Amino acid sequence: MNSSISNTTRIAVQNPLSCFSVTAYKIITGITTPLSLIGDCIFLAIFVTFLRRPSLITHFTVHIMTLCVINLLNGLAYWPLAIARPIATSEWLNSPFPCAVFQYMIWVLPIMTMMQDLVVCGDRWVAFLAPIWYHSHKSIKLSLCATLIVAVWLHAWYLPLNVLNYITPMALRQGCDGTAYPTFRNVVFTAVCYIPESLTFVSYPFLIIMLWKRRDRRSRLRHGRVECITAAATVSRPVMTTATLTTALTGKSGPTTVRLDLGSTISTDGSIMSVRGAGLRREATRRKSLAQTERSNNRLAMGLLFLKLIAVLFIMVPTVMFSVAAINRRLPPSCTWDAFHLAEHFLAVTQLVEPFVYLLTMRDLRVEFLLLFRFN
Repeated sequence: MNSSISNTTRIAVQNPLSCFSVTAYKIITGITTPLSLIGDCIFLAIFVTFLRRPSLITHFTVHIMTLCVINLLNGLAYWPLAIARPIATSEWLNSPFPCAVFQYMIWVLPIMTMMQDLVVCGDRWVAFLAPIWYHSHKSIKLSLCATLIVAVWLHAWYLPLNVLNYITPMALRQGCDGTAYPTFRNVVFTAVCYIPESLTFVSYPFLIIMLWKRRDRRSRLRHGRVECITAAATVSRPVMTTATLTTALTGKSGPTTVRLDLGSTISTDGSIMSVRGAGLRREATRRKSLAQTERSNNRLAMGLLFLKLIAVLFIMVPTVMFSVAAINRRLPPSCTWDAFHLAEHFLAVTQLVEPFVYLLTMRDLRVEFLLLFRFN
């Protein structure tokens, strides 16, 4: 039935007062398409790097692997449709099934990227609020479960809208760019897009401020400890020899061995063997490694979310204008169409920058990535 209606009506998708010509879009596409392809290749190389070195895969870096997969899907599915929309003819979108596929790729894939950004932000919050639990109980399986939860949440909201659009005649939808249910679409986008974006971009600055405050407190504490140790070292104290120490502890003179409660063995011949020293050094090394890893992860998340915030601001304004126009059953203002598509092209530029954020903030990944191409 839907096919027959589509074949008889052949409604053309309206171009809401585009200010740019098709030639201008072709020129812009010729500039941004190579950037998108280069970004796809780098994302693929990073993903392969993780597979070649499984030791790099942790409960945090698995989020980066997921983002690589999502960005590859964006480059292979979303981006070709986004650049074809203002250039190619609209006839191929007049059928219900191609239109449903188009709307899924255009709406779902970018939102899935935002939902994964929310997962990354949540990971950083858990690491800050419950660091002991995070480093002792957080696993790759839990990280993948978080991604699965946001994916199910997204599709549970969106698929009903997609099905309604599919069964609705094209004549009632004002083309494939619109819907006959603008209110429901706004509810869906609020649940899967606006709320997650707000949680991510509003909460993360507070997390950064609290991380800076914690680092400042630890720095002052370390400085105070150094001052105490320095002051204690300047105080002259009598030196107790091992023989004197032995006599004081055992009441006997001569070579003997004393075992202290601190886990050290003191011998009167001058040798001191630490039982717990090696364990303490290993613990100190582990804590230092964890601190370095957390600083790297926080820098990565900060750079990633800052980049995404710029891209979201570019595309948010025309998206809201489209939603308001759909609710009022009118066309959006002049050049809104162009602003939206230029924002999509800007996403291609951010897609090229994003993998470099990974490589600049994760030293081990950068080393293995360069080894993949034998650059070092």
